[in-house]
Amino acid sequence: MTRPYATDEQYERWYMAERCRCGRRRHKAGTWPDGYVCRTCSDRAVRTRGTCPGCGQDRALPGLRPGDGAAICTTCAGFSQTFDCSRCGFEGKLLGGRLCERCTLTDRLTALLDDGDSRIRPTLVPLFDLLVAMDKPRSGLAWLEMRRDQPGSASQLLRRLGLGEIPLTHDAFHELQPWRAAAHLEELLMTCGALPSVDKYLCSFQRWLPGHLTGIADPEHAKTIRLFATWHILPRLRTRAERSHITPSIRRFAAEQVKHATAFLQWLGERNSTLASCGQIDVDAWFAENTEHARTCLSLPQLGHAEPTLPTLPVHPQDEGLPPGRTERRRAPRYPWPAADRYRDTDATPCRRSHRAPLRAAREPHRQARR
Repeated sequence: MTRPYATDEQYERWYMAERCRCGRRRHKAGTWPDGYVCRTCSDRAVRTRGTCPGCGQDRALPGLRPGDGAAICTTCAGFSQTFDCSRCGFEGKLLGGRLCERCTLTDRLTALLDDGDSRIRPTLVPLFDLLVAMDKPRSGLAWLEMRRDQPGSASQLLRRLGLGEIPLTHDAFHELQPWRAAAHLEELLMTCGALPSVDKYLCSFQRWLPGHLTGIADPEHAKTIRLFATWHILPRLRTRAERSHITPSIRRFAAEQVKHATAFLQWLGERNSTLASCGQIDVDAWFAENTEHARTCLSLPQLGHAEPTLPTLPVHPQDEGLPPGRTERRRAPRYPWPAADRYRDTDATPCRRSHRAPLRAAREPHRQARR
């Protein structure tokens, strides 16, 4: 390696030495009472905290007591330097400006969450307080530094939040990429109360669905699958989340239902058939070719409910758990489509039970007459 300021021999003599803590020959990070230390040993020693056996104070213990090698404080060890933060006085690892890790994290978050008026955006103050109060501020700094110059990093997401470029809604976070960074930040916002609490696996499914719909080439198929997920899959997930919680297997099963429904529509297209013209013969052929996915394929009849103009798909008796040759009367659709027509071309959240009120009102005169 060519160095204009020193030869290899000079560099070795000036900057390299055998370390007193680890015994390896590495770059000098400091000179302590017991000898030279490297950066790794220095950071580990400064982060060691406890009650000093020499003076009995609770503080950082970077020194070593001669004889037994017990960790002691800087005063008892005879250090000529201190590790006190220049702002808060906390004794520990010092970063730029002789600031501790927590003060450095505070400055970084203050700059990232600035709304443009030299203040933290008011709606993000709970997030700021949560991150600053974390047990290990070093982890927060590492999170902010991760992929710092790349799109979608934690620093860029926080900066966009501070400027108001990202709305504080779950739908806005479901569209962000990379989805893992967005999901982690969304969970932090729910923890601090800046966003309403929603089951994380429900958020995971809602985040996955738009990407799946984008990969469907046929626009009509994409529309049908979107309505199928909106009116059949999501209501069940929301009901489960309200009742208890969604497990990873439930989230995975919901995605498999959507995937197999998509595969069914593509399979119909390869047979020059459509969902409107699909009959019992087509359903039997599909089930015969996909016996290993029979459980997830049970949701296929609901595809007929995804469009008001489409018929209800027939159900394969064997895959419903019935003996061969036996049939069962199908229940009425979960949602009467005339009442739900306004949701056909929107992503609005379906109302699960509001359609029953007109039905009760229509039955009331007959009930009164019977009395």
